[in-house]
Amino acid sequence: MIHNLTGLIHTLAAVLALFSGFIFFRPKGGRFHRTLGYVYVGSMATTVVTSLLIFRLTRSFNILHFAAFVSGIGVGLGLFAAVTRRPAMAGSRDTTVGCAGLTWVCSRP
Repeated sequence: MIHNLTGLIHTLAAVLALFSGFIFFRPKGGRFHRTLGYVYVGSMATTVVTSLLIFRLTRSFNILHFAAFVSGIGVGLGLFAAVTRRPAMAGSRDTTVGCAGLTWVCSRP
């Protein structure tokens, strides 16, 4: 349930990241790949930032916030690899996908 604007932005950004994340299954290169990659990075960055703002609302830090922080590092490394054209660093997406899985498992009742 969404209780405020921060939660709404967080949810919309997470859904956008989920749908634009299929970039990992497409061939690299080209304008579409680059555009979709920037959409993914932007939506993931928004998700990470808003999750830390939700921290201020709940007044407690838990494993979901830790996973968001680690995921943000993975997204940052992936963006750095794309901008500097160092594909060897692109393995950081495994960190992002792993943290997304950890978040899903930890949020289950």
